[in-house]
Amino acid sequence: MNSKLLALCLVILFLSPFVFTKVTFSDADAQYVPRTTKSAYTLNDIRLLPTQDRAHTKSRVEMCGFCVQTMGQLINTLLQVILNGGVLGSCNALCQYAAPFGQIAVMACNLLCDYVGIEAFITLIKKADLNPIWMCEELSLCEIKDCPEGKTCVAFTGQPGVQPSLPALQAQFVFYTQYTVSQEVGAGEILFFLHTAPGSMPPVIEGGNLVDHYPEGVFNLKVGITLKDNTEGDFPIIFKPGVYNMHTYLCNGQCGSHHAHTQLLAKQEFPFNVTAAH
Repeated sequence: MNSKLLALCLVILFLSPFVFTKVTFSDADAQYVPRTTKSAYTLNDIRLLPTQDRAHTKSRVEMCGFCVQTMGQLINTLLQVILNGGVLGSCNALCQYAAPFGQIAVMACNLLCDYVGIEAFITLIKKADLNPIWMCEELSLCEIKDCPEGKTCVAFTGQPGVQPSLPALQAQFVFYTQYTVSQEVGAGEILFFLHTAPGSMPPVIEGGNLVDHYPEGVFNLKVGITLKDNTEGDFPIIFKPGVYNMHTYLCNGQCGSHHAHTQLLAKQEFPFNVTAAH
Protein backbone atom coordinates (compact mmCIF):
# COMPACT_ATOMS: atom_id res chain seq x y z
CA MET A 1 0.00 0.00 0.00
CA ASN A 2 1.50 3.36 -0.97
CA SER A 3 1.84 6.27 1.45
CA LYS A 4 -1.23 8.13 0.14
CA LEU A 5 -3.51 5.12 0.55
CA LEU A 6 -2.08 4.51 4.02
CA ALA A 7 -2.84 8.11 4.98
CA LEU A 8 -6.39 7.72 3.72
CA CYS A 9 -6.83 4.57 5.82
CA LEU A 10 -5.65 6.42 8.92
CA VAL A 11 -8.11 9.25 8.37
CA ILE A 12 -10.99 6.76 8.12
CA LEU A 13 -10.40 5.86 11.76
CA PHE A 14 -11.16 9.44 12.80
CA LEU A 15 -13.80 10.42 10.24
CA SER A 16 -17.11 11.07 11.95
CA PRO A 17 -20.18 9.36 10.38
CA PHE A 18 -22.35 11.72 8.39
CA VAL A 19 -25.62 7.24 9.22
CA PHE A 20 -30.92 -6.66 -12.35
CA THR A 21 -34.48 -6.96 -13.10
CA LYS A 22 -35.81 -3.92 -14.91
CA VAL A 23 -37.24 -1.60 -12.24
CA THR A 24 -38.49 1.97 -12.73
CA PHE A 25 -39.26 4.88 -10.43
CA SER A 26 -42.92 5.68 -9.87
CA ASP A 27 -44.10 8.83 -11.64
CA ALA A 28 -44.68 10.52 -8.27
CA ASP A 29 -41.04 10.02 -7.25
CA ALA A 30 -39.21 10.50 -10.56
CA GLN A 31 -39.16 14.31 -10.15
CA TYR A 32 -37.03 13.97 -7.01
CA VAL A 33 -34.17 11.90 -8.47
CA PRO A 34 -31.29 12.35 -8.59
CA ARG A 35 -31.37 14.00 -5.17
CA THR A 36 -29.44 17.00 -6.46
CA THR A 37 -32.97 18.23 -7.28
CA LYS A 38 -34.53 17.93 -3.84
CA SER A 39 -38.09 18.52 -2.78
CA ALA A 40 -38.83 21.57 -0.67
CA TYR A 41 -38.94 19.40 2.45
CA THR A 42 -36.02 17.20 3.37
CA LEU A 43 -34.28 15.80 6.40
CA ASN A 44 -33.92 19.29 7.83
CA ASP A 45 -37.68 19.42 8.34
CA ILE A 46 -38.63 15.92 9.41
CA ARG A 47 -36.79 13.31 11.46
CA LEU A 48 -36.24 10.63 8.85
CA LEU A 49 -33.32 8.64 10.13
CA PRO A 50 -32.47 5.42 8.31
CA THR A 51 -30.10 3.02 10.03
CA GLN A 52 -28.73 -0.14 8.51
CA ASP A 53 -28.57 -3.21 10.75
CA ARG A 54 -25.78 -5.47 9.52
CA ALA A 55 -26.39 -8.24 12.03
CA HIS A 56 -26.01 -10.96 9.41
CA THR A 57 -22.91 -9.62 7.65
CA LYS A 58 -19.88 -7.65 8.76
CA SER A 59 -19.32 -4.12 7.49
CA ARG A 60 -15.89 -3.38 5.99
CA VAL A 61 -13.92 -0.19 6.50
CA GLU A 62 -12.76 0.59 3.00
CA MET A 63 -11.63 3.41 0.77
CA CYS A 64 -14.92 3.60 -1.10
CA GLY A 65 -16.96 4.40 1.98
CA PHE A 66 -14.45 7.02 3.06
CA CYS A 67 -14.50 8.71 -0.35
CA VAL A 68 -18.29 8.64 -0.80
CA GLN A 69 -18.93 10.00 2.69
CA THR A 70 -16.36 12.77 2.24
CA MET A 71 -17.43 13.88 -1.22
CA GLY A 72 -21.11 13.49 -0.40
CA GLN A 73 -20.58 16.13 2.26
CA LEU A 74 -18.23 18.46 0.37
CA ILE A 75 -18.87 18.18 -3.38
CA ASN A 76 -21.48 20.94 -3.63
CA THR A 77 -19.37 23.42 -1.64
CA LEU A 78 -16.22 22.67 -3.66
CA LEU A 79 -18.11 22.92 -6.96
CA GLN A 80 -19.45 26.38 -6.06
CA VAL A 81 -15.93 27.55 -5.19
CA ILE A 82 -14.62 26.27 -8.53
CA LEU A 83 -17.45 27.81 -10.56
CA ASN A 84 -17.03 31.14 -8.78
CA GLY A 85 -13.44 31.32 -10.01
CA GLY A 86 -11.54 31.04 -6.76
CA VAL A 87 -7.73 30.97 -6.87
CA LEU A 88 -7.10 27.23 -6.71
CA GLY A 89 -3.48 26.53 -7.46
CA SER A 90 -3.18 23.71 -4.96
CA CYS A 91 -5.21 21.11 -3.11
CA ASN A 92 -4.76 23.05 0.11
CA ALA A 93 -6.15 26.22 -1.50
CA LEU A 94 -9.30 24.37 -2.60
CA CYS A 95 -9.78 22.28 0.51
CA GLN A 96 -9.60 25.23 2.88
CA TYR A 97 -13.21 25.88 1.81
CA ALA A 98 -14.17 22.65 3.57
CA ALA A 99 -13.30 24.27 6.92
CA PRO A 100 -16.97 24.85 7.94
CA PHE A 101 -17.32 21.05 8.04
CA GLY A 102 -14.38 20.71 10.45
CA GLN A 103 -10.67 20.05 10.24
CA ILE A 104 -11.13 16.32 9.62
CA ALA A 105 -13.12 17.20 6.48
CA VAL A 106 -10.30 19.51 5.35
CA MET A 107 -7.76 16.75 5.88
CA ALA A 108 -9.92 14.21 4.04
CA CYS A 109 -10.38 16.62 1.11
CA ASN A 110 -6.64 17.20 0.87
CA LEU A 111 -5.87 13.49 0.91
CA LEU A 112 -8.34 12.73 -1.88
CA CYS A 113 -7.12 15.70 -3.92
CA ASP A 114 -3.44 14.84 -3.43
CA TYR A 115 -4.21 11.29 -4.54
CA VAL A 116 -4.90 12.44 -8.14
CA GLY A 117 -3.59 16.02 -8.22
CA ILE A 118 -5.42 19.35 -8.16
CA GLU A 119 -6.19 19.57 -11.90
CA ALA A 120 -7.66 16.07 -12.12
CA PHE A 121 -9.57 16.61 -8.87
CA ILE A 122 -11.18 19.82 -10.16
CA THR A 123 -12.05 18.16 -13.48
CA LEU A 124 -13.78 15.29 -11.71
CA ILE A 125 -15.79 17.62 -9.46
CA LYS A 126 -17.02 19.51 -12.54
CA LYS A 127 -17.97 16.30 -14.38
CA ALA A 128 -19.51 14.57 -11.37
CA ASP A 129 -22.76 16.56 -11.54
CA LEU A 130 -22.91 16.37 -7.72
CA ASN A 131 -22.63 12.57 -7.87
CA PRO A 132 -20.06 11.49 -5.24
CA ILE A 133 -20.36 7.79 -6.08
CA TRP A 134 -19.41 8.24 -9.73
CA MET A 135 -16.56 10.55 -8.73
CA CYS A 136 -15.15 7.98 -6.30
CA GLU A 137 -15.40 5.29 -8.97
CA GLU A 138 -13.42 7.54 -11.31
CA LEU A 139 -10.84 7.98 -8.56
CA SER A 140 -10.59 4.15 -8.47
CA LEU A 141 -11.50 4.22 -4.79
CA CYS A 142 -14.88 2.55 -5.35
CA GLU A 143 -14.87 -0.79 -7.11
CA ILE A 144 -17.36 -0.96 -9.97
CA LYS A 145 -19.67 -3.92 -9.46
CA ASP A 146 -22.79 -3.73 -11.62
CA CYS A 147 -25.61 -6.22 -11.39
CA PRO A 148 -25.56 -8.34 -14.59
CA GLU A 149 -28.36 -7.56 -17.00
CA GLY A 150 -31.33 -9.86 -16.52
CA LYS A 151 -30.34 -10.85 -12.98
CA THR A 152 -31.93 -9.87 -9.67
CA CYS A 153 -29.03 -9.10 -7.32
CA VAL A 154 -30.99 -7.28 -4.63
CA ALA A 155 -34.61 -7.82 -3.57
CA PHE A 156 -36.88 -6.76 -0.73
CA THR A 157 -37.64 -9.72 1.51
CA GLY A 158 -39.83 -10.11 4.54
CA GLN A 159 -42.84 -7.95 5.35
CA PRO A 160 -42.47 -4.17 5.79
CA GLY A 161 -44.36 -2.50 8.60
CA VAL A 162 -44.58 0.27 11.18
CA GLN A 163 -44.22 0.18 14.94
CA PRO A 164 -46.62 0.84 16.58
CA SER A 165 -48.92 -0.74 14.02
CA LEU A 166 -51.25 2.30 14.09
CA PRO A 167 -49.02 5.37 14.51
CA ALA A 168 -50.34 8.78 15.50
CA LEU A 169 -49.45 12.31 14.43
CA GLN A 170 -47.04 14.28 16.65
CA ALA A 171 -45.52 11.05 18.04
CA GLN A 172 -42.49 9.14 16.77
CA PHE A 173 -42.92 5.78 15.09
CA VAL A 174 -40.63 3.45 13.16
CA PHE A 175 -40.93 2.15 9.61
CA TYR A 176 -39.00 -1.06 8.98
CA THR A 177 -38.25 -3.28 6.02
CA GLN A 178 -35.72 -5.89 4.94
CA TYR A 179 -33.74 -6.63 1.82
CA THR A 180 -31.48 -9.46 0.68
CA VAL A 181 -28.39 -9.20 -1.52
CA SER A 182 -27.76 -12.42 -3.46
CA GLN A 183 -24.85 -11.03 -5.51
CA GLU A 184 -22.60 -8.19 -4.33
CA VAL A 185 -23.13 -4.80 -5.97
CA GLY A 186 -20.97 -1.68 -5.76
CA ALA A 187 -21.55 1.64 -4.01
CA GLY A 188 -25.05 3.03 -4.17
CA GLU A 189 -27.88 4.80 -2.46
CA ILE A 190 -31.01 3.98 -0.46
CA LEU A 191 -33.86 6.46 -0.94
CA PHE A 192 -37.08 6.94 1.01
CA PHE A 193 -40.12 8.93 -0.19
CA LEU A 194 -42.96 9.21 2.32
CA HIS A 195 -46.15 10.27 0.53
CA THR A 196 -48.33 12.01 3.10
CA ALA A 197 -52.12 11.93 3.52
CA PRO A 198 -54.32 14.22 1.36
CA GLY A 199 -54.36 17.79 2.64
CA SER A 200 -50.92 17.51 4.24
CA MET A 201 -48.01 19.82 3.53
CA PRO A 202 -45.54 18.69 2.29
CA PRO A 203 -47.07 16.08 -0.03
CA VAL A 204 -43.77 14.14 -0.05
CA ILE A 205 -40.96 13.81 2.49
CA GLU A 206 -37.70 12.50 1.06
CA GLY A 207 -34.44 11.29 2.49
CA GLY A 208 -31.72 8.74 1.94
CA ASN A 209 -28.33 7.27 2.72
CA LEU A 210 -25.25 6.59 0.66
CA VAL A 211 -23.88 3.05 1.03
CA ASP A 212 -20.29 2.04 0.29
CA HIS A 213 -21.43 -1.27 -1.27
CA TYR A 214 -24.12 -3.95 -1.13
CA PRO A 215 -22.42 -7.04 0.34
CA GLU A 216 -24.18 -10.39 0.17
CA GLY A 217 -26.49 -11.00 3.12
CA VAL A 218 -29.74 -9.98 4.76
CA PHE A 219 -30.21 -6.38 5.96
CA ASN A 220 -32.80 -4.61 8.06
CA LEU A 221 -33.66 -0.95 7.49
CA LYS A 222 -35.32 1.15 10.17
CA VAL A 223 -36.54 4.72 9.71
CA GLY A 224 -37.59 6.85 12.68
CA ILE A 225 -40.32 9.33 11.72
CA THR A 226 -42.07 12.12 13.65
CA LEU A 227 -44.95 13.83 11.85
CA LYS A 228 -45.04 17.09 13.79
CA ASP A 229 -46.70 20.29 12.60
CA ASN A 230 -44.68 23.48 12.30
CA THR A 231 -46.56 26.55 11.11
CA GLU A 232 -43.64 28.96 11.53
CA GLY A 233 -41.49 30.04 8.63
CA ASP A 234 -42.15 30.44 4.93
CA PHE A 235 -43.23 26.83 4.40
CA PRO A 236 -45.71 25.66 7.04
CA ILE A 237 -45.66 21.94 7.78
CA ILE A 238 -49.07 20.42 8.45
CA PHE A 239 -49.92 16.73 8.60
CA LYS A 240 -53.38 15.20 8.34
CA PRO A 241 -54.53 11.78 9.53
CA GLY A 242 -55.10 9.23 6.79
CA VAL A 243 -53.18 6.90 4.51
CA TYR A 244 -49.42 7.44 4.17
CA ASN A 245 -47.27 5.52 1.68
CA MET A 246 -43.56 4.81 2.06
CA HIS A 247 -41.66 4.26 -1.21
CA THR A 248 -38.19 2.74 -0.80
CA TYR A 249 -35.58 2.44 -3.58
CA LEU A 250 -32.25 0.59 -3.64
CA CYS A 251 -29.82 1.80 -6.30
CA ASN A 252 -26.40 0.93 -7.65
CA GLY A 253 -24.77 4.32 -8.04
CA GLN A 254 -26.75 7.48 -7.41
CA CYS A 255 -30.46 6.95 -7.99
CA GLY A 256 -31.57 8.59 -11.24
CA SER A 257 -28.07 9.66 -12.32
CA HIS A 258 -27.12 9.81 -16.01
CA HIS A 259 -23.62 8.50 -15.27
CA ALA A 260 -22.48 4.98 -16.07
CA HIS A 261 -22.89 2.15 -13.53
CA THR A 262 -26.27 3.39 -12.34
CA GLN A 263 -29.05 0.86 -11.78
CA LEU A 264 -32.32 0.85 -9.89
CA LEU A 265 -32.02 -2.52 -8.16
CA ALA A 266 -35.28 -2.81 -6.23
CA LYS A 267 -38.27 -0.80 -5.09
CA GLN A 268 -41.04 -1.24 -2.55
CA GLU A 269 -44.24 0.59 -1.60
CA PHE A 270 -45.94 0.25 1.78
CA PRO A 271 -49.21 2.09 2.61
CA PHE A 272 -50.25 2.50 6.25
CA ASN A 273 -52.72 4.51 8.30
CA VAL A 274 -51.84 7.37 10.65
CA THR A 275 -54.36 8.57 13.24
CA ALA A 276 -54.91 12.01 14.74
CA ALA A 277 -52.75 12.99 17.72
CA HIS A 278 -53.90 11.39 20.96
